[in-house]
Amino acid sequence: MKPRNLMQSRAILIGASVYALLLVCWQSLVVTRLQPATLHVEADTSKIEWYAGFGPFLRRGELQAPEPLFLGDSRVNDGIVLEELRALGWDRTSILWGASARLTKLLAIARELSARRLVVCLSMRSLEGPRGDPLAIALMGEAPPLITEDLDARLDAWQASQVEFLISMGFQREQADLVLARMVRMHREQVLSDAPTTAGLDRRLGRSLANSLGRYVRRVATGTWEASWFPTIDATSSNEIYRQGIQLEAVGAREITRNTVVSLIRDLVEDGFAIVCLRMPVAAELRAIEESVFSQQQYADLASDAGVPFLDYSRAGFRTRDGSHLLAEDARRFSRMLAADLRQSFK
Repeated sequence: MKPRNLMQSRAILIGASVYALLLVCWQSLVVTRLQPATLHVEADTSKIEWYAGFGPFLRRGELQAPEPLFLGDSRVNDGIVLEELRALGWDRTSILWGASARLTKLLAIARELSARRLVVCLSMRSLEGPRGDPLAIALMGEAPPLITEDLDARLDAWQASQVEFLISMGFQREQADLVLARMVRMHREQVLSDAPTTAGLDRRLGRSLANSLGRYVRRVATGTWEASWFPTIDATSSNEIYRQGIQLEAVGAREITRNTVVSLIRDLVEDGFAIVCLRMPVAAELRAIEESVFSQQQYADLASDAGVPFLDYSRAGFRTRDGSHLLAEDARRFSRMLAADLRQSFK
């Protein structure tokens, strides 16, 4: 062999050996320490939908004759993998969801769509009732309503004060204006759709920014490379924020929403819809917080009173990234299990 060819062969051999060594090190020293994937990724990503009097909501899949159509909150979006359901025979499965989306609105939208099979996903957020003063809730409309002009004035004053607060924390004014403008739009849509009274609005606004900061703003601290590259959610802090959010709800509000959902489902069944109620998997700590307010039996009773089947996976033992949303591989396993159980429930 010529010297040049020999040198090339040696270079190739050394390069291949180094590559193999690096690959082994990566697999044994790094990959084994990485956290599992948090989100499944599908080509069918969420798209924003608006409906007259409702919205915005998000959808995955087409809304033309979906079979079935899932209705719920972010747990449904993270926990249902359409690819798995479609591979097991549910070819036109779709999801209509929103963060903390309320079922009273989603069920009203579903009536206008072409879906005839619905999976109604029950959770604390999706059954959330109106917030505010307990007396105003009890009167159900007899308290003075919050007119649009008053709402706008209150939101403008709140936005101005909170912009200054964010600037004091180190935000640039443009960033603070952008964050608060989005929150004001969200509050205006959600508050008006609740037909609110003046009672409780200021408290709602005060808690809103605190919740957002607790979830999305964190101090940067020196840590290991693993913590820096792959940040994790502090379950203790996240659960406490969730607990505080539940406590803001007016006494009896969830019961009002619960009875409305039962009535809406009954009406849909009478009109020929096939409906299954579903409770998604949830971590034990978060489940205990939720069931301190709305018990496992109350979920079952809701489905029973509505006259529809109930699939309860709240204790199924799937892993979550924050107590509430399934990890990617667990979402796939759960979806395969669900595909078979739905076929039995929709018989």
